[in-house]
Amino acid sequence: MDDIPRSVILVLLIITVLISVLGTWTVMDQLSSTKVPVNVQPAPNTQGGGLIRFHAIDPNTLPEPQAQVGTNGIITFKVEEPKEEV
Repeated sequence: MDDIPRSVILVLLIITVLISVLGTWTVMDQLSSTKVPVNVQPAPNTQGGGLIRFHAIDPNTLPEPQAQVGTNGIITFKVEEPKEEV
C-alpha cells in the first residue's frame, strides 16, 4: 500500500482550515444578528402595596422542591429612599 503524497495532505489540511474558518464566521454572524423580542408592558395602576425583603441564605440548607409549577405574573419594583425616622 502506497503512502499518501504530501501534496494531497497539504490540500486536505488547507480545505479543512477554510471550512473551519467559514463555519465559525457563519455561526458568529448568526449569533450577532439574532434579535430577542422583549414584551414590555407597563404595570397597571393599583391601590395595593406590599413589603418585600431580601436576605441571603445558604443554598445547601434549602429543601428540595416538591414539584415544578407553571405560573406567570407581573412583578414591578419601585426603589425608594428609606424614610428618616424622627
